[in-house]
Amino acid sequence: VASVVEDVDFFAHAAAAGIKDHTTQPPNIIMILAEDMGWGDLPSYGHPYARTPNIDKLAADGTKFERFYVTGTTCNPSRTGLMTGRNPAEFPSYPADFGIPEGVPTVTRLLKDEAGYRTGHVGKWHLGPE
Repeated sequence: VASVVEDVDFFAHAAAAGIKDHTTQPPNIIMILAEDMGWGDLPSYGHPYARTPNIDKLAADGTKFERFYVTGTTCNPSRTGLMTGRNPAEFPSYPADFGIPEGVPTVTRLLKDEAGYRTGHVGKWHLGPE
């Protein structure tokens, strides 16, 4: 639980650093998880010819992370670690097949329930059978 709370606190403070007056409205938090993307695959991280103007704008106007690791090299372990702050091997059942167990805090649940955010997801989920 503590690691997910720390993750939420970290994301909230990092996002707040990207705006001038965050006291009137909480900052927007956008997490982008891309598979098979290396450190230098985006112009904002030094790629010489790739063009990603919208991602570059997010990096320029927001908070760009330069020190990070994922908890696995494939999609489900990476998502499980990002969402829960836990090593995927700690779960008794594989989250790709059975989902994140009820009662396990996630970044999105904490942002929604504790901080009042509206949360959403677009794209591949791969955290359960649905």
